[in-house]
Amino acid sequence: MSLHNKPLSAVEEADLQALVDSLYAERKTIEYKVVLPGNSADDKREFLADVSSFANAAGGDLVFGMEAKDGVPTNPAGLHGIDNIDPEKLRLENLMRDCIEPRIFGVRSRLSHSRTSE
Repeated sequence: MSLHNKPLSAVEEADLQALVDSLYAERKTIEYKVVLPGNSADDKREFLADVSSFANAAGGDLVFGMEAKDGVPTNPAGLHGIDNIDPEKLRLENLMRDCIEPRIFGVRSRLSHSRTSE
């Protein structure tokens, strides 16, 4: 089970649960993060390194809001504590645009609230 060949707009919670159910571990094309990157220099650097790594390879998916243990997804918990998701999406898009050279084209992102906040 992979998200790599599925259009981003078609990814649903069931797809994230399928990653958990199939024990689809992190690899060159997918990485799980429980929270969005913060504003510290280290958080930004790690996010940009992940994006650059995927861009320099065959592409990939950063799945935020996914709990994982040893690289294996355990729970599609969603993003908690975010009142307005749009500024977070814009912040990450701006980081990619302003801090990665040469600019990466074709990056797509989709953020939604956690299950408990909808």
